[in-house]
Parts: sequence; C-alpha cells; structure tokens
Amino acid sequence: MGAFGVRTVSVQGRGQIPDNADFATFYTNGGGGLSNAEQRLANYARGGYLHVTPTDGRNVLNNWRIGLNIHPENMSRMAGKLMTIMDNYNLDIKKIKFLGPRSVSKPDSAIIYMRRRDATYDQIKADVRTAVVEGLNETGNDMLQLCFSPLWNEFSPGMAEAAEPPTNGGSFGTYRCIILWLSYFLGRNLVGDGFDLNDFRDSIDVAAAHYGFDENRPHWQDQLDAACTQEDKELFARAYALHKGHERDYYVNAPRLLTNRTALP
Repeated sequence: MGAFGVRTVSVQGRGQIPDNADFATFYTNGGGGLSNAEQRLANYARGGYLHVTPTDGRNVLNNWRIGLNIHPENMSRMAGKLMTIMDNYNLDIKKIKFLGPRSVSKPDSAIIYMRRRDATYDQIKADVRTAVVEGLNETGNDMLQLCFSPLWNEFSPGMAEAAEPPTNGGSFGTYRCIILWLSYFLGRNLVGDGFDLNDFRDSIDVAAAHYGFDENRPHWQDQLDAACTQEDKELFARAYALHKGHERDYYVNAPRLLTNRTALP
C-alpha cells in the first residue's frame, strides 16, 4: 500500500487496513490469503475513500480543505507526492483521503484536511501546484481533470479549496444541502400554499445567517450566528439523523450538536 510505518490507512466508515503484504496483494490483484472480513474491507477500499493519517502525534484542528480532481490512472503517483507535503506540514495538515480506483465520478478524488493559517497557506497551495507540475513533467500526462464542483472555490483548473462545516455538521456538501432543505421545509410550513421562489430565497437568507453559510461565497464558512439557538442546532441534528437513516433524535440524544471550528483568518 506504500503508506505504512509513519501513517495509518483506513477505509471511510469501515475501519483500518491491516499492514500486511497479503492485503496489498489482494487489493491489487485479488487472490487468497485473507479472511472474509479482510476481503470485504479490500473490496470497500477499491470503491471508497482511503484516509491516510500520520502517526506522529500531530494535533491539527482542521477547518479547511484543498481538493484535487486527479485522473484515476495518476492517483498512485499523486498520492506519493501529496503525502510528502503532508509530512512537511505537521502543524497544518491533519490527513489526506484518496478515492479508490472503482469510483471515478467524484471531482474531489483527493482531499487534504488542514487548518488554514496565513503563515503557511500560500506555500502549501504552491507545493500542491508544484506536485501537479512534477507529475506532468515525469509522465507527459496531465495529472488532473480540469474541472471541479461549483460549490468549491476552484483556484486552478482541477484544484479547489473550501471550508469545513461546523463540527457535527457532516460533510461539506451535506451541510449545505441540509441548510437548503430546512429553508424550504420551514418556509413552506410558515407561508403555506402560497410559498414561492421569493419566499424560498428569504428563508435561505435567514437559515444561511444562522448556520454561518455565506451565500455569496458558498465555499466559505462563518462562525455560527449568535441567533443560532439550541433549538436551531437540534433542528439541524434531527434533519441530519434522518439523512443518515437514524431515528430523528439520534444525534440530539447523543448529543452531537453543531459547534464552531477554529475561526478562519
């Protein structure tokens, strides 16, 4: 797998990958030598995200991410380069996740989870750009697919940046989708059958302010508004629980409610 010793590798939502040659062989070529549980984990790894986390004890309170839309055939080469960058910024980069080879439809095929600091951020972006250029020079092939999700801020073709949602807010995209769903649901209940597009926009304005979502900069995240009450946080938690297939008070009872991350500079 090429990432053990100073790092751990885990499959998103499934657990840590064992550091042994049999697993690496099965992941790459199939074959035997693994338990049924390990074979299932390897199959999930081919189609899900692989989280690579340093084991050097770093404690990064991440509030930011950089995403790359890497051509699947270039993933191994770029993974090596990006992990070197991660090793060089132990105060800034928490981990990186890479999309497995069976999933080619997501533009954020590699995501660097980090804390954005004025002292280092521009250099980290420059190092990421350099890694992409090095890959091109080494192979003669573009490392990236030159597009990205419109919610992110695409600072270079195939490379983008975005803020993390508040803690317990789910993923970057899920957080925004739930805010829009709550805007529609609450606005529709308040206005009734006459609810129209202008009402929906007004409802979004209120919800966006409460939950720190900047409509003019959809990649950004402000702190939760002072008007975001305990009831607002519980409302989000119930919507998120339903989205995840849980009973509606699953996260309220835990409790796992929205809390601010470190403010962005």
